[in-house]
Amino acid sequence: MVDAVVLAAAESHEEGAVLAWLDSGGFIDATFIWHGLPDMTLLGVAAATGGAGLVQSLLERGADVNLRNGRGRSALALSTHCFNPSILPSVPGAPPLPDHFLFSSAGDADYVAVVEVLLHCGAEVNLLDLKGNSALAGAALQGDLRMVDLLLTHGADCNLRCDRGRTALMAAALMGHEPIVVLLLGHGADPCPRDDLGYTALLYAAAGREDDGVERPASLVLPLLEAGADARVASRAGMTPLQVARERGHVECAAALRQHLTAEAAAAAAAEKAQAAAAAEVAAKAAAAWKAQMAEAEAEAERRDATLRAEAAAKAERCGAALLAEIEAEEEAEKRGKGKKGKKKKKKKGKGGGGKSQEPLAPEERRVAEEQPPQPEVPPREGEAPPREEEAPPPDFICPITTEVMIDPMMAADGHSYEGKQIERWLATKSTSPMTGEALEHSFLTPNHALRGRIREWQGQGARA
Repeated sequence: MVDAVVLAAAESHEEGAVLAWLDSGGFIDATFIWHGLPDMTLLGVAAATGGAGLVQSLLERGADVNLRNGRGRSALALSTHCFNPSILPSVPGAPPLPDHFLFSSAGDADYVAVVEVLLHCGAEVNLLDLKGNSALAGAALQGDLRMVDLLLTHGADCNLRCDRGRTALMAAALMGHEPIVVLLLGHGADPCPRDDLGYTALLYAAAGREDDGVERPASLVLPLLEAGADARVASRAGMTPLQVARERGHVECAAALRQHLTAEAAAAAAAEKAQAAAAAEVAAKAAAAWKAQMAEAEAEAERRDATLRAEAAAKAERCGAALLAEIEAEEEAEKRGKGKKGKKKKKKKGKGGGGKSQEPLAPEERRVAEEQPPQPEVPPREGEAPPREEEAPPPDFICPITTEVMIDPMMAADGHSYEGKQIERWLATKSTSPMTGEALEHSFLTPNHALRGRIREWQGQGARA
């Protein structure tokens, strides 16, 4: 149990009296109720009143640096909430608080030094009390730039969500502490989270405290906007930062928000326009590529058609040459056969007249015989044999379309020959073979000179017969 004399010595930072009590057997982490706060310790009282020297002495004597009071606050949390009367709720019958506790009016109160000593001795910087408040949020709320910087240097989490989902950045923005807002943003504070009321740091900066009567400058909201705060996000009540600033009469802040929204809309329009231009460029490139591809396909088709035409022409030429060679061979064979028959006839004539050969005519007699006019054909008499019938044409002389002997035979892609005018008329409306009905590879026609020669020779033989 800590008596009132020792407690008063701790409040006034009288190290001698406190240490004497400890030397007499007092328990250094003894707890007691202090101004309505349960489970307070001598270290907690020294930290809450800014006694850096007493804090140092108590820690050297073995005081627990992270021991919490009945509300979950450690010595570090008490030292950072020192200016906030809300940490000591009004309790009926509780003694009045020392002036330096609320306003730090005591000459030896140095809360930054207390925080520094506590952090040096291993105080946990990110502990939350029972309401979810952190040491950093308390320092940001009070506006102590040196203390906030010290806590950030020792690893305080600037994005830790505290009471009602608020962050240290929201606390600084609410109180209008512009340097702390900039410092927190420089250490990676996120300006976008929303608390339980739907408020962001930007909404708190635009609103401010209703009772302070201080107009919010543009310099408070500009760092938040530059860090990525969304000026279009509304609270749960449906109020945007611009509407809140106008309602509270913060003219300069409202002007900065309105200018930002206008610039943001212009940038969005420019980005949309650039995106549309990029899409049009991509579409144009795709169209050009497709056009080039189609041109290449057409050129390839033309090359393929030219190759097919050349192959067809070469094939037709080979076929024609083969037929011509065949005809010439047949004609040569036929000539040889006729020569043999003539020799046989001459031999037979030589053997006639009783086995004696006929004497050749004298030159005068031969001349007279040659000058004799040809005798007219005498029709056969009754009982005599009729003359020989006309020989039927070979099948390949007949046009499959007209079924008549061809005059100008032309060879098509199916390898068959047709009358030239008839096959041209056929191909003008069809692409199939007149013989097989199958599709033709091409519509080119090749004159069949060999077949035409054979037809003319056959026709000549018929005329001579």
